[in-house]
Amino acid sequence: MMEQLIQDMIERMYRTIETSVPENGDFEPLREGFDNLDKNLVVHRFWLEVMQPPKGIENRAWVRGLKFKGDRPEYGVVGEILLVADTKEVLLQKLHDPAFLQELLELTNKISYNLRGL
Repeated sequence: MMEQLIQDMIERMYRTIETSVPENGDFEPLREGFDNLDKNLVVHRFWLEVMQPPKGIENRAWVRGLKFKGDRPEYGVVGEILLVADTKEVLLQKLHDPAFLQELLELTNKISYNLRGL
């Protein structure tokens, strides 16, 4: 079940980046995610987020970041991992990498573990 939810999220994010993220210039962060159904994990929701680096970062005009996030809203906390910071094209390649699904499956456990002690 988790594998399918992650695969669907990856496919949605690919389309979102492809159609809504410019090669250069500013844009608002975009998210694709799902509610966690695995009762062994403390995270309520997982999502991928594509965003720009903060102002002042070199090459900010073309650098795009891809993060994987999970939250525990009852505590008001979000765990996040920066997966890649590069061009739009590199982000799309990352999303198409067959190993990416397995990477995210492993990261669901890491994010949950890091938020468990709250």
